[in-house]
Amino acid sequence: CVQQAFVLGINTGEFYPHLIPGLLLMRGGVLALGSSGLPFPIAASQGVCTLAVLLLLAVGQWYQTLLGRGLHVAHVAHELMFIVVGCLVLTGTLQSVLPAPRAAQMQEARRLLDPICYAALGVLFLSHIHDKSAVGTAWHVVLGWALIGQAAALLLASFVHAH
Repeated sequence: CVQQAFVLGINTGEFYPHLIPGLLLMRGGVLALGSSGLPFPIAASQGVCTLAVLLLLAVGQWYQTLLGRGLHVAHVAHELMFIVVGCLVLTGTLQSVLPAPRAAQMQEARRLLDPICYAALGVLFLSHIHDKSAVGTAWHVVLGWALIGQAAALLLASFVHAH
């Protein structure tokens, strides 16, 4: 995409605002696939930094909306995405900072909560395509289905690794 934008001069639409959340989600997926199949804790420092980035993105989205661009379904979808990803990060961070019995309970809750959140993110990506460029449309469709697939894989892993 960088090559298309700068070298070839091709319009990449609104790709860059999606880059940070997309990378965060994909990084979480890589960590999940490399884990034992159970929800893994997120280090407190990493969780706090990620939550701060999500807060900045949410504030930036509202700032753009209030500057006269008007409120669109895409803006609401983006805010919902920030909230859902924030829930994923918060529960993962709590799992690392809570005492042992509570951390185990949080891990058990996340066996269902994480797939639900990833599926919701996938549906949000598929349902709010606002960038009509080829790259923007492909980004929403591919990431939406990838997140739904990740949700299915996580749910399957939680069944396989059940007690």
